[in-house]
Amino acid sequence: MNNHTIEAPRVAGTSTNAFVVTLTDAEKHQLRGALEVLLASGFDRKSIGYVDAVHRSAIPIKALSERIFYSASPYAVIRNLPVETLATDWKVGPAPLTSAVLVGLTRALGLHHFGYPEEKKGAILQDVHPIAGWENTLSNAGRVHFNLHVESPFLPRAARPEAAALMAINNDARTATRVAVVADINARLPQKTLEVLRQPLFSYGQDDSFEINGYALETPRSPFLKTIDGYEESRCAIFTNTHTPEAGKALTEWLSAAEAEAVDVVLEPGDMLVFNNYRCIHGRGAVEGKRWLQRVYGSRDVHLADHRDLVSVWRAVGEIGIDHSF
Repeated sequence: MNNHTIEAPRVAGTSTNAFVVTLTDAEKHQLRGALEVLLASGFDRKSIGYVDAVHRSAIPIKALSERIFYSASPYAVIRNLPVETLATDWKVGPAPLTSAVLVGLTRALGLHHFGYPEEKKGAILQDVHPIAGWENTLSNAGRVHFNLHVESPFLPRAARPEAAALMAINNDARTATRVAVVADINARLPQKTLEVLRQPLFSYGQDDSFEINGYALETPRSPFLKTIDGYEESRCAIFTNTHTPEAGKALTEWLSAAEAEAVDVVLEPGDMLVFNNYRCIHGRGAVEGKRWLQRVYGSRDVHLADHRDLVSVWRAVGEIGIDHSF
């Protein structure tokens, strides 16, 4: 594991090549004021007003968009955004200010939000925190170390989020979110290993956070790596199955390189991490203490979503008109 950690002092230009934007307190208060006026009539996830407020703020949306969709390091951290001030005895519940920032910024990037009816009961804005009874699960509700992965890799690419955003409301646990770029991981490995990973020698099972009535899904055999539109992508899953000894060895080498490449991002209240889910993998350390983040998925193309902005697992795996090979 490397020693790169993005935390205080919170400025851009670290050795991690991270793109970090930090609002001044005045810029934060300006955005808070604009959003609180809109929130006086209640939170509405689809309100265009939040997007307009973000566009009028100091957040460099054009630069962020270029970074997430078209750069070699497609992730960014935005610091010192407005969030709720929590009481000492806080409990997870509605957080309209945080939600408005999260959806406003991601929609400003051109993302259409969606969720899955089989995950978190169809929540699109998701609260990420330890849940009693789930402590040992490999999911966002657990407390154990959560391995590096992409979101929803057991589904075909068309049903996976193109990007995801995490925003901290509390992180007393000081748990780091980990992120690594697929192309940078690949650069650490010999061509022979990469050639194995590009062959259909792998299959993927669903994440623990999905509830599918006791069924166990496993994808058709497909590559672990693929180049799409000139960029390196991975189907890295928590539950990745290998089907030859050569594939198992190559996967072990890739995951070791991923651990060495990953950057630790310590999100303080008001900090947001946005990353390209096709071209980055992410995870987190063990959660030892209080931690509450909000999360949202999005893609620029969500044609599989229904009128509720939900993508059904069953529709995705049965859809004929999409590519199921990766």
